[in-house]
Amino acid sequence: MLPALTVTGMAVLKMNSPLGKALLAAIRGGDYAHPGEEECIERLWAGLPHVPAQSVLDAGCGRAGTAAYVQRRGWGRVTGFDLDAESIAEAQATYPELQLFGCDVQAAPQIIGPRQPGGFDVIYLLSAFYAFPDQPAALRAVRALAHPGTRLALLDYTDADGRFASTPPGATRFQYWQPLRPARLRDELADGGWRLDVVQDLTPEFKRWYAAFLQKIAIRRKLLDDRFGVENVDFVHAYYADLLAGLTRGHLGGLLAYATVV
Repeated sequence: MLPALTVTGMAVLKMNSPLGKALLAAIRGGDYAHPGEEECIERLWAGLPHVPAQSVLDAGCGRAGTAAYVQRRGWGRVTGFDLDAESIAEAQATYPELQLFGCDVQAAPQIIGPRQPGGFDVIYLLSAFYAFPDQPAALRAVRALAHPGTRLALLDYTDADGRFASTPPGATRFQYWQPLRPARLRDELADGGWRLDVVQDLTPEFKRWYAAFLQKIAIRRKLLDDRFGVENVDFVHAYYADLLAGLTRGHLGGLLAYATVV
């Protein structure tokens, strides 16, 4: 059983930490930290070409379950990177067929670029962009790994009512979040070298996915408690109950956007 991480006696756990990702993977039944598991991946890829030989970049790939899913279905040859070097090391051992790198998004052009000098055909960010501290720099960085015609897919949380910064759900646990602002997305993408093509509102799907996620915790509760500790599982349940409440109240939403290199 893993020890609870505590601050002044209260359990606190970052969902994008190695422990957080491992717990989420155990709840979801796969190496995913994003909502909706395989359904979400299928939804994102419904708007992208499925070409076995094309080069694909998973930006913020975490434990690389999504990258493996994409490659094993023959949709492309996938390279992934994530700031969490520990998760990358575990993922590389689990999925040796993938090319995985432990690096920050802003360092990715220098580290990955020389290995893909022609740029990638498809780049996607699945529930990762909200956690990037410098989002304009991140868009420029992935643009540096693209070529004319590269497609970008971005599936993430939105600041649905424009008040997330002042009324975040569970404020002490969501301090690093920067949800997308739909009204500014076109301009922000353009500043990063991308042309926005299509936006789809996924808020109803996000609500359904997180309601199902909380049910999975309840179903697997005993196994999760034994492996990760009651305090850590309690924390995760409270965290995602807050998140679902934010979606229900309209403070949070979800979207899927497709863009093309300018």
